[in-house]
Amino acid sequence: MNNVLLIAVSMLWDTKRRSCASAIGIAVSFLLGVSQLGLAVGWSRTCTAIIHHADADIWVIPQHTIAFDYGTTLPEQRLYQVRNVPGVRSAEPMLLSWAFWKLANGKQQNVALIGVGERLAGAPWAMQEGQIDCLRRPNRVIVDDLFRDKLGITGVDDDAEVLQKNVIVGGLSRDVRTLTAAPHVFMALESLRECDPRLRTDDITYVLVRCVSPLSIQTVKECITAEVPGVEVLTSREFGVRTSRFWLLETGLGFTVALTAALGVLVGCVVSSQTLYAVTHDHLRDYATLLAVGFTRASVLQIVLVQAMLLGATGICVGTILFWWAVKATASTPVPIETTGPVYMSVTAACFGSAALAAWVSVRTIHRIDPISVFQ
Repeated sequence: MNNVLLIAVSMLWDTKRRSCASAIGIAVSFLLGVSQLGLAVGWSRTCTAIIHHADADIWVIPQHTIAFDYGTTLPEQRLYQVRNVPGVRSAEPMLLSWAFWKLANGKQQNVALIGVGERLAGAPWAMQEGQIDCLRRPNRVIVDDLFRDKLGITGVDDDAEVLQKNVIVGGLSRDVRTLTAAPHVFMALESLRECDPRLRTDDITYVLVRCVSPLSIQTVKECITAEVPGVEVLTSREFGVRTSRFWLLETGLGFTVALTAALGVLVGCVVSSQTLYAVTHDHLRDYATLLAVGFTRASVLQIVLVQAMLLGATGICVGTILFWWAVKATASTPVPIETTGPVYMSVTAACFGSAALAAWVSVRTIHRIDPISVFQ
Protein backbone atom coordinates (compact mmCIF):
# COMPACT_ATOMS: atom_id res chain seq x y z
CA MET A 1 0.00 0.00 0.00
CA ASN A 2 2.92 2.33 0.74
CA ASN A 3 4.24 1.78 -2.79
CA VAL A 4 0.81 2.50 -4.25
CA LEU A 5 0.57 5.79 -2.32
CA LEU A 6 4.11 6.80 -3.23
CA ILE A 7 3.59 6.12 -6.94
CA ALA A 8 0.22 7.93 -6.93
CA VAL A 9 1.74 11.02 -5.32
CA SER A 10 4.77 10.92 -7.64
CA MET A 11 2.58 10.79 -10.74
CA LEU A 12 0.52 13.73 -9.53
CA TRP A 13 3.69 15.66 -8.71
CA ASP A 14 5.12 15.05 -12.19
CA THR A 15 2.10 16.86 -13.62
CA LYS A 16 1.76 19.28 -10.73
CA ARG A 17 0.36 22.12 -12.82
CA ARG A 18 -2.44 19.95 -14.15
CA SER A 19 -2.96 18.46 -10.69
CA CYS A 20 -3.20 21.90 -9.08
CA ALA A 21 -5.62 23.05 -11.75
CA SER A 22 -7.71 19.93 -11.15
CA ALA A 23 -7.73 20.46 -7.39
CA ILE A 24 -8.80 24.09 -7.89
CA GLY A 25 -11.57 22.95 -10.24
CA ILE A 26 -12.82 20.50 -7.64
CA ALA A 27 -12.57 23.20 -4.95
CA VAL A 28 -14.69 25.61 -6.99
CA SER A 29 -17.21 22.87 -7.72
CA PHE A 30 -17.38 21.98 -4.03
CA LEU A 31 -17.76 25.66 -3.13
CA LEU A 32 -20.60 26.01 -5.63
CA GLY A 33 -22.51 23.06 -4.24
CA VAL A 34 -22.04 23.79 -0.54
CA SER A 35 -22.68 27.53 -0.98
CA GLN A 36 -25.97 27.00 -2.79
CA LEU A 37 -27.14 24.58 -0.13
CA GLY A 38 -25.76 26.98 2.48
CA LEU A 39 -27.94 29.73 1.03
CA ALA A 40 -30.98 27.47 1.38
CA VAL A 41 -29.97 26.75 5.00
CA GLY A 42 -29.57 30.48 5.61
CA TRP A 43 -33.06 31.10 4.23
CA SER A 44 -34.52 28.40 6.44
CA ARG A 45 -32.80 29.66 9.58
CA THR A 46 -33.69 33.27 8.84
CA CYS A 47 -37.40 32.65 8.47
CA THR A 48 -37.59 30.41 11.56
CA ALA A 49 -35.14 32.20 13.87
CA ILE A 50 -37.78 33.76 16.14
CA ILE A 51 -39.59 30.42 16.43
CA HIS A 52 -36.48 28.53 17.45
CA HIS A 53 -35.16 31.22 19.81
CA ALA A 54 -38.46 31.77 21.62
CA ASP A 55 -37.80 28.95 24.11
CA ALA A 56 -41.27 27.52 23.54
CA ASP A 57 -42.13 23.83 23.32
CA ILE A 58 -45.50 24.39 21.66
CA TRP A 59 -47.05 27.16 19.56
CA VAL A 60 -50.80 27.69 19.64
CA ILE A 61 -51.63 29.48 16.40
CA PRO A 62 -54.72 30.65 14.47
CA GLN A 63 -56.14 28.04 12.12
CA HIS A 64 -54.75 27.98 8.58
CA THR A 65 -51.64 30.00 9.50
CA ILE A 66 -49.23 29.38 6.61
CA ALA A 67 -46.08 30.84 8.22
CA PHE A 68 -44.94 32.83 11.23
CA ASP A 69 -45.13 36.18 9.47
CA TYR A 70 -48.74 35.68 8.39
CA GLY A 71 -50.58 34.90 11.58
CA THR A 72 -54.03 36.41 12.15
CA THR A 73 -55.53 37.15 15.57
CA LEU A 74 -56.99 35.12 18.42
CA PRO A 75 -59.00 36.30 21.44
CA GLU A 76 -56.91 36.53 24.60
CA GLN A 77 -59.29 34.02 26.16
CA ARG A 78 -57.34 31.31 24.32
CA LEU A 79 -54.27 32.24 26.39
CA TYR A 80 -56.08 31.62 29.67
CA GLN A 81 -57.59 28.39 28.39
CA VAL A 82 -54.13 27.12 27.48
CA ARG A 83 -52.79 28.02 30.93
CA ASN A 84 -55.41 25.76 32.51
CA VAL A 85 -54.33 22.70 30.51
CA PRO A 86 -52.53 20.08 32.66
CA GLY A 87 -48.81 19.87 31.96
CA VAL A 88 -48.46 23.51 30.88
CA ARG A 89 -45.66 25.20 32.80
CA SER A 90 -46.18 28.66 31.27
CA ALA A 91 -48.07 30.23 28.39
CA GLU A 92 -47.16 33.66 27.03
CA PRO A 93 -48.85 35.78 24.36
CA MET A 94 -47.38 37.24 21.20
CA LEU A 95 -49.08 39.72 18.89
CA LEU A 96 -48.11 40.35 15.26
CA SER A 97 -49.13 43.37 13.19
CA TRP A 98 -47.96 45.21 10.09
CA ALA A 99 -47.47 48.96 10.03
CA PHE A 100 -45.50 51.83 8.52
CA TRP A 101 -42.40 53.27 10.20
CA LYS A 102 -41.95 56.96 9.38
CA LEU A 103 -38.37 58.07 8.78
CA ALA A 104 -37.04 61.52 9.61
CA ASN A 105 -37.08 62.49 5.93
CA GLY A 106 -40.79 61.74 5.72
CA LYS A 107 -40.48 58.44 3.88
CA GLN A 108 -42.27 55.38 5.19
CA GLN A 109 -40.94 51.87 5.66
CA ASN A 110 -43.15 48.84 6.12
CA VAL A 111 -42.35 46.95 9.35
CA ALA A 112 -43.62 43.89 11.17
CA LEU A 113 -44.56 44.81 14.74
CA ILE A 114 -44.13 42.02 17.29
CA GLY A 115 -45.71 42.53 20.68
CA VAL A 116 -44.38 40.35 23.51
CA GLY A 117 -45.78 39.65 26.97
CA GLU A 118 -44.42 40.53 30.39
CA ARG A 119 -41.95 37.64 30.41
CA LEU A 120 -40.62 38.73 26.99
CA ALA A 121 -41.11 35.32 25.39
CA GLY A 122 -40.18 35.65 21.72
CA ALA A 123 -38.14 38.82 22.24
CA PRO A 124 -34.70 39.25 20.62
CA TRP A 125 -32.14 36.72 21.86
CA ALA A 126 -29.01 38.85 21.33
CA MET A 127 -28.46 42.57 21.74
CA GLN A 128 -26.04 44.91 20.00
CA GLU A 129 -26.95 47.93 22.14
CA GLY A 130 -29.28 48.37 25.09
CA GLN A 131 -31.14 45.75 27.14
CA ILE A 132 -34.11 43.53 26.32
CA ASP A 133 -35.77 44.69 29.55
CA CYS A 134 -36.42 48.07 27.89
CA LEU A 135 -39.52 46.47 26.34
CA ARG A 136 -41.16 46.55 29.75
CA ARG A 137 -41.24 50.35 29.51
CA PRO A 138 -44.06 52.07 27.59
CA ASN A 139 -43.52 52.90 23.92
CA ARG A 140 -40.03 51.40 23.80
CA VAL A 141 -39.06 49.35 20.75
CA ILE A 142 -36.14 47.16 19.70
CA VAL A 143 -35.04 46.95 16.08
CA ASP A 144 -32.19 45.00 14.60
CA ASP A 145 -28.85 46.68 14.02
CA LEU A 146 -28.86 45.26 10.48
CA PHE A 147 -31.74 47.59 9.57
CA ARG A 148 -30.40 50.69 11.31
CA ASP A 149 -29.95 52.62 8.07
CA LYS A 150 -33.15 51.33 6.52
CA LEU A 151 -35.15 52.69 9.47
CA GLY A 152 -33.14 55.89 9.76
CA ILE A 153 -31.80 55.10 13.24
CA THR A 154 -28.51 56.39 14.61
CA GLY A 155 -28.67 54.61 17.97
CA VAL A 156 -30.49 53.99 21.22
CA ASP A 157 -32.92 56.69 22.44
CA ASP A 158 -33.79 57.81 18.92
CA ASP A 159 -37.39 58.88 18.39
CA ALA A 160 -39.53 57.36 15.65
CA GLU A 161 -43.13 57.32 14.52
CA VAL A 162 -45.24 54.22 13.97
CA LEU A 163 -48.89 54.56 12.92
CA GLN A 164 -48.74 58.22 13.94
CA LYS A 165 -47.63 57.22 17.45
CA ASN A 166 -44.25 58.25 18.86
CA VAL A 167 -41.94 55.45 19.99
CA ILE A 168 -38.42 55.42 21.41
CA VAL A 169 -35.69 53.02 20.31
CA GLY A 170 -34.72 51.27 23.53
CA GLY A 171 -32.23 48.85 22.03
CA LEU A 172 -30.68 47.36 18.92
CA SER A 173 -30.80 43.60 18.52
CA ARG A 174 -28.43 41.34 16.59
CA ASP A 175 -29.14 38.64 13.98
CA VAL A 176 -32.93 39.16 13.84
CA ARG A 177 -33.31 38.95 10.09
CA THR A 178 -36.35 38.64 7.86
CA LEU A 179 -37.11 37.37 4.36
CA THR A 180 -39.74 40.03 3.84
CA ALA A 181 -39.00 43.66 3.03
CA ALA A 182 -40.34 44.57 6.49
CA PRO A 183 -37.86 44.56 9.41
CA HIS A 184 -39.11 43.20 12.73
CA VAL A 185 -39.84 45.79 15.41
CA PHE A 186 -40.31 44.43 18.95
CA MET A 187 -42.40 46.17 21.57
CA ALA A 188 -44.56 45.38 24.58
CA LEU A 189 -47.87 43.76 23.71
CA GLU A 190 -49.88 46.49 25.46
CA SER A 191 -47.90 49.20 23.66
CA LEU A 192 -48.67 47.55 20.33
CA ARG A 193 -52.38 47.44 21.12
CA GLU A 194 -52.33 51.12 21.99
CA CYS A 195 -50.26 51.96 18.92
CA ASP A 196 -52.40 50.13 16.36
CA PRO A 197 -56.05 51.26 16.33
CA ARG A 198 -56.97 48.31 14.14
CA LEU A 199 -56.39 45.91 17.03
CA ARG A 200 -58.85 45.05 19.76
CA THR A 201 -57.84 45.21 23.40
CA ASP A 202 -57.89 41.41 23.70
CA ASP A 203 -56.14 40.50 20.42
CA ILE A 204 -53.19 38.13 20.38
CA THR A 205 -51.67 36.13 17.54
CA TYR A 206 -49.77 33.27 19.16
CA VAL A 207 -49.53 31.51 22.50
CA LEU A 208 -46.04 30.29 23.37
CA VAL A 209 -46.22 27.27 25.64
CA ARG A 210 -43.56 25.70 27.83
CA CYS A 211 -44.30 22.27 29.23
CA VAL A 212 -43.57 20.95 32.70
CA SER A 213 -41.52 18.13 31.19
CA PRO A 214 -40.00 17.71 27.72
CA LEU A 215 -41.40 14.18 27.76
CA SER A 216 -44.95 15.51 28.01
CA ILE A 217 -44.89 17.78 24.94
CA GLN A 218 -46.94 15.46 22.75
CA THR A 219 -49.46 14.80 25.54
CA VAL A 220 -49.86 18.53 26.26
CA LYS A 221 -50.24 19.22 22.54
CA GLU A 222 -53.09 16.71 22.32
CA CYS A 223 -54.77 18.14 25.42
CA ILE A 224 -54.64 21.71 24.09
CA THR A 225 -56.04 20.53 20.76
CA ALA A 226 -58.94 18.85 22.56
CA GLU A 227 -59.71 21.62 25.05
CA VAL A 228 -59.02 24.88 23.17
CA PRO A 229 -61.31 25.56 20.18
CA GLY A 230 -60.48 27.40 16.97
CA VAL A 231 -56.70 26.94 17.05
CA GLU A 232 -53.93 24.79 15.65
CA VAL A 233 -51.35 23.35 17.99
CA LEU A 234 -47.83 22.70 16.72
CA THR A 235 -44.51 21.93 18.33
CA SER A 236 -41.75 24.47 17.71
CA ARG A 237 -40.18 22.09 15.23
CA GLU A 238 -43.44 21.59 13.34
CA PHE A 239 -44.13 25.32 13.17
CA GLY A 240 -40.56 25.92 11.99
CA VAL A 241 -40.88 23.27 9.27
CA ARG A 242 -44.20 24.76 8.10
CA THR A 243 -42.72 28.27 7.93
CA SER A 244 -39.57 27.08 6.20
CA ARG A 245 -41.54 25.01 3.68
CA PHE A 246 -43.71 28.00 2.84
CA TRP A 247 -40.77 30.30 2.13
CA LEU A 248 -38.61 27.73 0.35
CA LEU A 249 -41.20 25.81 -1.64
CA GLU A 250 -44.39 27.86 -1.92
CA THR A 251 -42.87 31.17 -2.95
CA GLY A 252 -41.24 31.67 -6.32
CA LEU A 253 -37.99 33.04 -4.92
CA GLY A 254 -37.62 30.28 -2.36
CA PHE A 255 -38.22 27.62 -5.01
CA THR A 256 -35.52 29.25 -7.13
CA VAL A 257 -33.04 29.02 -4.25
CA ALA A 258 -33.89 25.36 -3.66
CA LEU A 259 -33.60 24.56 -7.38
CA THR A 260 -30.31 26.43 -7.69
CA ALA A 261 -28.96 24.55 -4.67
CA ALA A 262 -29.80 21.21 -6.27
CA LEU A 263 -28.28 22.27 -9.61
CA GLY A 264 -25.19 23.56 -7.81
CA VAL A 265 -24.53 20.18 -6.22
CA LEU A 266 -25.21 18.37 -9.51
CA VAL A 267 -22.92 20.65 -11.53
CA GLY A 268 -20.24 20.36 -8.87
CA CYS A 269 -20.32 16.57 -9.05
CA VAL A 270 -20.19 16.56 -12.85
CA VAL A 271 -17.28 19.00 -12.98
CA SER A 272 -15.38 17.03 -10.34
CA SER A 273 -15.90 13.77 -12.25
CA GLN A 274 -14.78 15.27 -15.55
CA THR A 275 -11.73 16.89 -13.97
CA LEU A 276 -10.59 13.70 -12.28
CA TYR A 277 -11.20 11.64 -15.42
CA ALA A 278 -9.05 14.05 -17.44
CA VAL A 279 -6.19 13.66 -14.94
CA THR A 280 -6.42 9.86 -15.16
CA HIS A 281 -6.53 9.93 -18.95
CA ASP A 282 -3.32 12.00 -19.04
CA HIS A 283 -1.50 9.20 -17.19
CA LEU A 284 -2.57 6.29 -19.40
CA ARG A 285 0.96 5.84 -20.77
CA ASP A 286 2.31 5.79 -17.21
CA TYR A 287 -0.16 3.08 -16.28
CA ALA A 288 0.90 1.08 -19.32
CA THR A 289 4.50 1.38 -18.15
CA LEU A 290 3.58 0.05 -14.71
CA LEU A 291 1.81 -2.91 -16.29
CA ALA A 292 4.82 -3.56 -18.51
CA VAL A 293 7.23 -3.73 -15.56
CA GLY A 294 5.10 -6.22 -13.67
CA PHE A 295 2.42 -4.35 -11.75
CA THR A 296 -0.90 -6.11 -11.59
CA ARG A 297 -4.01 -4.41 -12.93
CA ALA A 298 -5.42 -4.44 -9.38
CA SER A 299 -2.41 -2.40 -8.17
CA VAL A 300 -2.80 0.07 -11.02
CA LEU A 301 -6.49 0.46 -10.20
CA GLN A 302 -5.55 1.19 -6.59
CA ILE A 303 -3.20 3.92 -7.81
CA VAL A 304 -6.02 5.46 -9.85
CA LEU A 305 -8.38 5.41 -6.88
CA VAL A 306 -5.76 6.92 -4.54
CA GLN A 307 -5.09 9.74 -7.03
CA ALA A 308 -8.79 10.47 -7.29
CA MET A 309 -9.20 10.53 -3.51
CA LEU A 310 -6.12 12.74 -3.03
CA LEU A 311 -7.31 15.29 -5.57
CA GLY A 312 -10.82 15.13 -4.16
CA ALA A 313 -9.62 15.64 -0.58
CA THR A 314 -7.36 18.54 -1.61
CA GLY A 315 -10.20 20.20 -3.51
CA ILE A 316 -12.57 19.76 -0.58
CA CYS A 317 -10.08 21.28 1.87
CA VAL A 318 -9.50 24.31 -0.36
CA GLY A 319 -13.24 24.59 -1.04
CA THR A 320 -13.98 24.46 2.68
CA ILE A 321 -11.62 27.38 3.34
CA LEU A 322 -13.27 29.38 0.56
CA PHE A 323 -16.69 28.47 1.93
CA TRP A 324 -15.92 29.72 5.43
CA TRP A 325 -14.69 32.98 3.94
CA ALA A 326 -18.05 33.23 2.16
CA VAL A 327 -19.83 32.51 5.46
CA LYS A 328 -17.99 35.33 7.19
CA ALA A 329 -18.51 37.71 4.27
CA THR A 330 -22.29 37.17 4.36
CA ALA A 331 -22.67 37.05 8.14
CA SER A 332 -24.01 40.61 8.32
CA THR A 333 -26.33 40.36 5.30
CA PRO A 334 -30.11 39.82 5.45
CA VAL A 335 -29.76 36.21 4.29
CA PRO A 336 -26.37 34.76 5.27
CA ILE A 337 -24.79 31.60 3.89
CA GLU A 338 -24.81 28.98 6.63
CA THR A 339 -24.55 25.22 6.89
CA THR A 340 -25.19 22.27 9.15
CA GLY A 341 -23.16 19.16 9.80
CA PRO A 342 -25.42 16.89 7.70
CA VAL A 343 -25.49 19.37 4.80
CA TYR A 344 -21.70 19.77 4.76
CA MET A 345 -21.12 16.02 5.04
CA SER A 346 -23.64 15.36 2.25
CA VAL A 347 -21.79 17.64 -0.18
CA THR A 348 -18.46 16.15 0.91
CA ALA A 349 -19.80 12.65 0.31
CA ALA A 350 -21.11 13.73 -3.10
CA CYS A 351 -17.68 15.12 -3.99
CA PHE A 352 -15.90 11.93 -2.95
CA GLY A 353 -18.58 9.97 -4.77
CA SER A 354 -17.87 11.88 -7.97
CA ALA A 355 -14.17 11.12 -7.47
CA ALA A 356 -14.96 7.42 -7.12
CA LEU A 357 -17.16 7.64 -10.24
CA ALA A 358 -14.31 9.20 -12.21
CA ALA A 359 -11.99 6.45 -11.00
CA TRP A 360 -14.52 3.80 -12.02
CA VAL A 361 -14.85 5.30 -15.52
CA SER A 362 -11.06 5.36 -15.78
CA VAL A 363 -10.91 1.70 -14.79
CA ARG A 364 -12.72 0.78 -18.00
CA THR A 365 -10.00 2.56 -19.98
CA ILE A 366 -7.19 0.93 -18.02
CA HIS A 367 -8.65 -2.53 -18.65
CA ARG A 368 -8.08 -1.88 -22.35
CA ILE A 369 -4.44 -0.80 -21.96
CA ASP A 370 -1.93 -2.99 -23.77
CA PRO A 371 1.40 -3.01 -21.85
CA ILE A 372 3.20 -3.51 -25.20
CA SER A 373 2.01 -0.02 -26.25
CA VAL A 374 4.63 1.55 -24.01
CA PHE A 375 7.41 0.16 -26.23
CA GLN A 376 5.84 1.38 -29.46
